Amino acid sequence: MRLLGALALTAALCGTARADDDDPFDGATITLQVGGGMLSGAIAGGGLGLLGAGIGQLINPHDWGVPFAGAVIGFAIGASVGVVAGVDYVGDKQGANGTLLGTSLGFVGGIIALGTFETIADRAHWKVPGSVNVLLGIITLVGGPVIGYHLTADRDGGSSARIPIAGFVF
Repeated sequence: MRLLGALALTAALCGTARADDDDPFDGATITLQVGGGMLSGAIAGGGLGLLGAGIGQLINPHDWGVPFAGAVIGFAIGASVGVVAGVDYVGDKQGANGTLLGTSLGFVGGIIALGTFETIADRAHWKVPGSVNVLLGIITLVGGPVIGYHLTADRDGGSSARIPIAGFVF
């Protein structure tokens, strides 16, 4: 129930308040980028995870650990590439003009943010519920690329970057 509440709050905060009619950096674009990144990450991660499991099975069919490791590595690579590609593709289709490099650096920033939080929580012996960890993982690993995409974009093709306020939800 908390997860649904957090998702509803995120959707509400990504509204198009004070956005121009032709503004490619509105809350709807950001929300679509999150959905596109999650969907493409799940599809690419699942596909490469299955491929990795198959390769692991070919390497050592008598040990379950090798196919499992192949599946984990394949999923991690596929999901990473899928999230970045999905966020960038949806942003471009919505008329924004962020860069793939910015989206990729945003993903790396999300990984660093998540790792920093988890390290602090572990060292401070915080009892963080599993649902909160999952939500933080989704927010940082999908929100980072969205923020990176929008930080490298500009509204009119000029040189000044715009930072959408709704992007700070992530």
